[in-house]
Amino acid sequence: MPAVSAEPTEALCVLTVHAHPDDETLATGALIAELVAEGADVAVLTATRGERGDVVRGAVAQDRGLGDHRAEERAAALAVLGVRSSAFLGDPPALGAGRPRRRYLDSGMVWVTPEVAGPAPHAGPDALTAAPLVEAAADAAAYLEWFRAQAVVSYDAFGGYGHPDHVACHQIAVAAARRAGSPSSAMIRISVGPAMKSMPTSPASSFLAAAT
Repeated sequence: MPAVSAEPTEALCVLTVHAHPDDETLATGALIAELVAEGADVAVLTATRGERGDVVRGAVAQDRGLGDHRAEERAAALAVLGVRSSAFLGDPPALGAGRPRRRYLDSGMVWVTPEVAGPAPHAGPDALTAAPLVEAAADAAAYLEWFRAQAVVSYDAFGGYGHPDHVACHQIAVAAARRAGSPSSAMIRISVGPAMKSMPTSPASSFLAAAT
């Protein structure tokens, strides 16, 4: 699915960096909606299409790949949240200058404890966690610069609950923000339980004030 690439506006531009489709909603949906309501322009950069996610039997047609299905769900969610600009890492404009187009794949995970995830075996050479940080950060920085992001939101250093792709996204977001000279705010905490919820360190109004 192609990137949604509305031209950035003069509003405050906030970029959220996530690992898989649905992370933008589960981790930052409320924050995105409130930022948009306050007049900010929010973009979502997603690293993978979540090809190794869990599937409820019958939820995805047998002739459809899970990654494509989740990409469509993501597009629908972003429309509801009011997100005008989005891309997958490795697709233009989230692609470093002179670099070939690349599809970063879901690395997978296993539960180490009921609340902590760890790396899955056999992630593969195209997995996000196998990509050199400098290359993935160059792709993310290209999108950050295109969007003219004034603030970057992603996971904390633990990735919220230890998912290796979330940890990688933290590293990519921080490196990309430093490369582009934008502030980076690792402010997302994810609680694993009956429901996953985001717990930003400050409400959107305070976030807006700090970023301007």
